[in-house]
Order: sequence, then C-alpha cells, then structure tokens
Amino acid sequence: MPVLCDFAVIEFPNIPDGTFKKPLLIGDNLNKDFSATFNTGGLHHASALLTMMVRGLTRGSAIVRINGTKIGELSPSSDADKNIWRQQQFLIQTNILDNGDNTLTVERVPNDLSSGGAFDDFEIHSIACFFHQAS
Repeated sequence: MPVLCDFAVIEFPNIPDGTFKKPLLIGDNLNKDFSATFNTGGLHHASALLTMMVRGLTRGSAIVRINGTKIGELSPSSDADKNIWRQQQFLIQTNILDNGDNTLTVERVPNDLSSGGAFDDFEIHSIACFFHQAS
C-alpha cells in the first residue's frame, strides 16, 4: 500500500529569501530564540522528519522544539569545521505535529568564552518537514 507524503518548507519570518543564498544567523543578533510557523495541513498522525542545514555552531548544542516539545539538539562541530555546512535531521514522534499550523523553535546557545558576545553565532537554512499525509 503506497504511503502519501508531503513536506513543508519552513521560511524565515520577514526574510524573503531564507535559502542557502541568505541563511539565517542565530545568536547575538536576535533578542530571543528563532521561531517560525509552518503548516502541515492534511497530516495523518504518524512520525515525521525535520531536516535543516547548519554551520558555525561550536560552543554547545542548540535545542530544537516543535510546538514546545523538544525533538532534539543541533550538534556542534569543531572549530576547524565551523565553516562547513552540515545536514541535521530529527525524527518527530507521532502526536507532536498538529494538522495545521505548527511552531518550530531553535534556541540560542550561550557562549562560554569571555569574548565574542553572550551567544554562539550559527547559521541555518533549507529547513523542511516531511510528513505522512492522509490519503
């Protein structure tokens, strides 16, 4: 039996081109954690997959939440690899996504160094959520 799948590209609020050409910087430039709303209309309640590209995170793990529920953490890279884009994926357990609007949150990471600002600056782009759709 075929499974019908759909996906939602998660765009950055007030940034018209949130792609690899213009990634979103998360850190001292924001006055709060990054948050964006996306829609999974027609969702069939099953597990789903969130994927995104990340670079520059070196001081700790950034917590990722959907609708307030922690689904995982963005893993830091070494200082030597801080300029390399890495794909990170998260399995979203059943009943976390709503059939309709959902909120993705990526938390800022405190900087443990005495210089460089209060938060570790890192970038994300190409965020997508793949989900099972009712047939």
